[in-house]
Amino acid sequence: MNSFKNQSRIAGKAWGLFPATVFVLFVLSGAPAGAQQHHREASDEFRITFPVSKYVLDREYRYNARAFAHLDSLLAVRGQVFVDSVIVVSKSSPEGPFKGNEALSVNRSKAIYDYVVNAYPNLADKVRVSSEVESWGEFAQMVSEDPTLSSATRADALAIIGSELAPDAKKAQLRRLKEYNYFLKYYFPALRFSAIIVVFDRVAEAVASLPVLDDVTFEEFPWIDTRIELPEEHLVIPALTRSLEEIRPILAVSTNLLYDFGSLAYDMAFTPNIAVEVPIGQSWSVYAEYAFPWWLTPQNDRAWEILKWDIGGRWWFSRHNPSDRMDVLRGHFIGLDFGAGYYDIEPKHTGYQGEFQTLGLEYGYAFRLSPHWRLDLYAGAGWMGTHYRYYEGTSDDVHLIYQHHGRLQWFGPVKAGASIKYIFTRKVRRSVR
Repeated sequence: MNSFKNQSRIAGKAWGLFPATVFVLFVLSGAPAGAQQHHREASDEFRITFPVSKYVLDREYRYNARAFAHLDSLLAVRGQVFVDSVIVVSKSSPEGPFKGNEALSVNRSKAIYDYVVNAYPNLADKVRVSSEVESWGEFAQMVSEDPTLSSATRADALAIIGSELAPDAKKAQLRRLKEYNYFLKYYFPALRFSAIIVVFDRVAEAVASLPVLDDVTFEEFPWIDTRIELPEEHLVIPALTRSLEEIRPILAVSTNLLYDFGSLAYDMAFTPNIAVEVPIGQSWSVYAEYAFPWWLTPQNDRAWEILKWDIGGRWWFSRHNPSDRMDVLRGHFIGLDFGAGYYDIEPKHTGYQGEFQTLGLEYGYAFRLSPHWRLDLYAGAGWMGTHYRYYEGTSDDVHLIYQHHGRLQWFGPVKAGASIKYIFTRKVRRSVR
């Protein structure tokens, strides 16, 4: 009878136990800041992403800081003692030579392994590393679920991905698709990753929450398997968060500090000016500038009256980070500038009035002070033509007496600037579910 009672007591406790299951965490690299508020299922997922061709771990790159904070929080709440294993799966985006990607994925796994071992020494013997080279499965999933692609493009891309061609041959065919640059900007940054899979022993967790049973051991439950084995086939890491929110630059507004303070040499007020610049991708921009000082001294013996318009385009030839939408309007640039306006400049009783036009080339460098702020230094040379009228003021400076006029052309420096610039942005949501 006592034996029967013991067996009944053991069976009752057994119903409260659960087989060991996998607690998998991924955060899609392309998910925007704040995505957790809109997609609660994403709060239990993360992956660590890397810049193109890089394997050094950068906690501040894209959304890595949030992912690591989530991992730290998870292990603190659930406890390292209940971790069965930590699985690291690294992959590279399907671009570049296969051999290079093979080395990249290995080194990325090593970077994550080193981080876990150093941050959590108790888990050192539980880390398992897998390097699967290129993320073709994830790429196919993104193509299949992106409603912005045409059916023809989706079919062509999936046919290439699913073909029996060697990886480098597949990539050569992908580059012929007109949407390849779209994949490069919106897909591939999320496919250069190391996914961390934390396997918890939920049986141990459940047992820890039960009253202590000195006479009950796991040998009495041979049907409970506390170990999880990975399948032999390639692991496709699901990207559950399919709504992307991006910060995109719209336009930049700047003022030329040389104009603002240069007129002080004439004891005049500052020279107000404003410029608006619109980035086109990361390598081009167009701009328009307007300067409008229109000042007279109280004595009416000096004038600083100028109206000036400039329009132009710039080519930014510094190397940019294609995954960073705010990596614009910075670095080296050259441009073509056209300007026109009219003026009345009277240093002291005598002066010049006239109209002018300029056409020139400019070169400059823009320092990135922050994601939104830039400091531009530039100079331009070319042609300037003006039709001028020289005059003298009467003794009371009420009337002007024109002495002569003429036409002047100039080849040489035509512009210079030290501009402080602010970039305005907007949030764009792209649904790819």
